[in-house]
Amino acid sequence: MVMMYVTVKKHDIAIAIAETILKERMTNHVNIIASNHCKTWENGKIVDSVETLLLIKTKALLYQTIEDKIIEMHLGEKPAIFSVPMTQIDDSYYHFLKKGVLRV
Repeated sequence: MVMMYVTVKKHDIAIAIAETILKERMTNHVNIIASNHCKTWENGKIVDSVETLLLIKTKALLYQTIEDKIIEMHLGEKPAIFSVPMTQIDDSYYHFLKKGVLRV
């Protein structure tokens, strides 16, 4: 299992991505964190922005499928996407996250 970290500029696009990957059974759980304030260093100065953060828990083998779907649905600038392995997870939560998700 991995947790994908995805930042999206437009909240409505983030909602659409979450609903699509849930309906297509690529995941069983997505956290949507609106108004995620971000600071980056760009062109010699600090830049403030606001984005929506998606935390997608899924099977590692579905990462590329989900990334492809996100890029297909996202209009404009490519979102930031990466994953981290879920190495320690409660057994019941693990089974919940796997339940009904595509077999790979």
